[in-house]
Amino acid sequence: MNLHKWLICSLLPTFLLACSHTPARTKTLNAFTPIAQPNYANAPFKTQSLIVIDPGHGGKDFGSEAAKTTTEKELNLKTSKFVAHYLQQMGFPVAMTRIDDRFIALQSRADMANDENAILFLSVHYNSAPSPSAEGIEVFYYGGDKKTKRTAASKAFAQTILESVIMETDAKSRGVKDGNLAVIRETQMPAILIECGFLTNAKERARILDLNYRKKLAKGIALGVRDYLRNTANEK
Repeated sequence: MNLHKWLICSLLPTFLLACSHTPARTKTLNAFTPIAQPNYANAPFKTQSLIVIDPGHGGKDFGSEAAKTTTEKELNLKTSKFVAHYLQQMGFPVAMTRIDDRFIALQSRADMANDENAILFLSVHYNSAPSPSAEGIEVFYYGGDKKTKRTAASKAFAQTILESVIMETDAKSRGVKDGNLAVIRETQMPAILIECGFLTNAKERARILDLNYRKKLAKGIALGVRDYLRNTANEK
């Protein structure tokens, strides 16, 4: 499968993203404008390997509808677009499994990443629970395939992402968890699924529906990807 046959982040609509929160890091991101191609000169280290962002659900699969005025599938897509643009501005090649409201089978999402030999796979979701008090961010990796190298890498990736997002948002951390989820089970590279908060918690839902908060979430994810890749590059 060639990249032009599926969804490339350079096809995303043009929009501006302004960041209202600056983390205490060695290098912060400026408010960005979309770019047609990754700017490798801005990359924190040399890499031209693809990162795949997977906006969860889509089409007939709405995900959680607890927000009433919107759906999880819409929030997943909006947040993923922010993440993709942040990563592109940092110099990383990025593709998305969908850039609009369409249904894509779980296996097909994993196949896209596998066929393109992506180095990382990240699926973006929002959570729901029977209890309205459930809140916080949690990140899943798949640890049941006995592939100890990929399992360890996925777990480390999940931990780095969680720490970065919590730093940006000050949200409650629900930790890193082992989950038997298809998109992270069937992928061949380090892969995680992040649940960015509970739409069934009124207070957290109000934060999630705020555009500036979602920008913080996306920025935390993108910086976590950068930090993870920088750490692994330093280990080689």
